[in-house]
Amino acid sequence: MAYYLQFDGVNDYVSIPAVTASTFTTGCNAYVEVRFVVRSTASSTIRPFCRDATSTSGTSPAAIADRIIIDTDGTKIRFSAGNSGSSSTLVQWINPFSSSLTVGQDVTIRIETDFGTSFKRLYINGVDKGLSNTGTNFQSIGRYASIGGNFGVYAQIDLYHFEYVDRLNTSNNRYYDPTLSGGTGSTLPESTSSTNDGTLINFPTDDSQWGF
Repeated sequence: MAYYLQFDGVNDYVSIPAVTASTFTTGCNAYVEVRFVVRSTASSTIRPFCRDATSTSGTSPAAIADRIIIDTDGTKIRFSAGNSGSSSTLVQWINPFSSSLTVGQDVTIRIETDFGTSFKRLYINGVDKGLSNTGTNFQSIGRYASIGGNFGVYAQIDLYHFEYVDRLNTSNNRYYDPTLSGGTGSTLPESTSSTNDGTLINFPTDDSQWGF
């Protein structure tokens, strides 16, 4: 039985130990993948994960870096994995979806470095959406840390998995799988080590956050 974690879009998120995207540069060295079901399109964007920000100075950690932003009208997916606070670090795909996102839509986003280049390749539900170089740490699932540390933007989604794979430094690898929870508890298990488990913040305490 596959469990998923339900985010209310109000103030709950998962805090995870820092994942350092040290090889998200060139040579097919890394990828990040997240699968979720859309539960609301009231917001113009969905941010399934990001980096927690404590600085607005453009230095690490940077409020604008390390995130996926999906425009719910289907016109853009933006991605950043780096230590710069400059918006130029963003990788962007235009019109990756054929239409606006809808409630109940099952989405798997995978972004990986393309072999031998600095380009990033996007896959949506296994379909290759091409390369982009327009435009490495992940510390939260389900919220976006905006400039000034204002954590007011949360995703209303059902999360099925989040993973980061670093082929050059496998100690960075993370595989977060709600099914490993057994539908109970206040942590999001990580399959390689319990020391990497995520902590559920502002979720219910009666296990109603777990669905299957």
